[in-house]
Amino acid sequence: MVGYVYAPGAVRQPWQDTELVPERFVTISGCLTDPVLTEEDFRPWHRERLNDPPKATVEYAVLMTDDDRAELVEQHAALAPSAAAWFPWSQPTQGTIEILGYDVIGIESWLSAVHSWLCHSYEAAALADLGVRIGGNGLFASFEHAEAVRRWIGDRPDDQAPEPAFWTAVAIATLR
Repeated sequence: MVGYVYAPGAVRQPWQDTELVPERFVTISGCLTDPVLTEEDFRPWHRERLNDPPKATVEYAVLMTDDDRAELVEQHAALAPSAAAWFPWSQPTQGTIEILGYDVIGIESWLSAVHSWLCHSYEAAALADLGVRIGGNGLFASFEHAEAVRRWIGDRPDDQAPEPAFWTAVAIATLR
């Protein structure tokens, strides 16, 4: 378990491939939506937003592998000790979860922003190179597909690489 976020549904952008990206889809990317974290945050303005989450949002649970979680905590604890408490790193989910699918996200230093591989419109190249594509909800059906895209992103030449971030494959789930 990594944490919880509120995020509105994303709407396909004009620069995204209409054949590969659904008109409406699930993501926690700040570039494509305006997510609101639901656990303790080190920025006071953010806490105010938590008391009154935006309308038309869904609370998602975000899960990543134990190895990625440990690496993320280690990297960000060194940058900002208070940032390490931003997500409930070891807190189990409350109730049951339903995994909707898998995404590839990039978490910027200081945990200041979350990106998605879809922010970079990699969908056509990933389909051509890897033979993988997202489903009707904008997520991969398997962790293996998301992880393959994460590795593929890491191998992009500098002129095609995404912004520096901690790129990881995650499960996106709803709470029941």
